[in-house]
Amino acid sequence: MLDWYGLIYLDAPFVVSVIELVLRIHNIKRKFRMNKIKKQIQKALFFTLCLIFSGLAIAEGVYLGADIGQTDYEGEDATSFRLFAGMPVNESFSIEGAWINQGEASESGFDPFFGQYKAELEASGIQISGLGSIPLQDKLSLYGKVGLYLWDVDLSFTDNTGTFSGSDDGSDIFFGFGLNFIINDQLVLRGSYDLISIDIGGESFDADLVSVGLALKVN
Repeated sequence: MLDWYGLIYLDAPFVVSVIELVLRIHNIKRKFRMNKIKKQIQKALFFTLCLIFSGLAIAEGVYLGADIGQTDYEGEDATSFRLFAGMPVNESFSIEGAWINQGEASESGFDPFFGQYKAELEASGIQISGLGSIPLQDKLSLYGKVGLYLWDVDLSFTDNTGTFSGSDDGSDIFFGFGLNFIINDQLVLRGSYDLISIDIGGESFDADLVSVGLALKVN
């Protein structure tokens, strides 16, 4: 953590993290402006995902779903929402793509140096993952997943001198696990925990996610 004047004496790790990341984003952009290679890779992965799921309508066992949950941003919580689609490769393995908004977390308070302040952070993006599952009972199974998270992060810090903001995008590997419960032949109840760490210029912060949702088999 930066020794950021009065905030270092407050119990405000989320606020200090936001300040650090905003400064780091500005330093990165000042030095490099834009990482064009990274942008091209992300676009290629996104279009690959679109091509894969454009053929879902003719695949057997395809499912669509949504979940809602809670993101833990370094101790600050936010409400998340995710839309996903998947295609089974066999009985134990599936490929899945998702769009996720992890929600916005904020913290405000008063500091002798800054006066009244407010820090905000929001992450969203696309997840591409592989899921492996094992049955526990007739209708209950345990699954694990690993994938790539193409994220976009917006941060801001406002005090009595003005607002300092920054945004960045990138990609990181994420892991997860959860449970599937079969309600009927078409509907599945799913609980999930995603272990997410986002790295901005060498400074990482956790954005772990717990969620519950429904998946609907469409064919």
